[in-house]
Amino acid sequence: MFLPDTQYPLEKLTKAVIFLKNFIANPNIEVSDYTYFDGRARPESFETENIVFAQSCKLIIGKFCQIAYGTKFLCVAGSIPVLANFSMSSERGILGKCYLPDIPWLL
Repeated sequence: MFLPDTQYPLEKLTKAVIFLKNFIANPNIEVSDYTYFDGRARPESFETENIVFAQSCKLIIGKFCQIAYGTKFLCVAGSIPVLANFSMSSERGILGKCYLPDIPWLL
């Protein structure tokens, strides 16, 4: 099992995949444990290359999220409803264990 403080969970295979929380310095961006990002050439630059960000906004990314290469987050000030989205394409992913509830039609 990988610890959430591990920077490169697949270091023996590639340094393109990172646990994102360990590379975020901006206090307006919160990333929870085990959220990982495939950054290909420069995953450490997620904060500067993948977030188009107004400083007055707050971006919160939850636990166990997977963020694909090329994903951009656009954060603007104003009254915008919170939208949620999740993927189960890699429910066993880099963690090697399924964390989905035991719902037969999901699995």
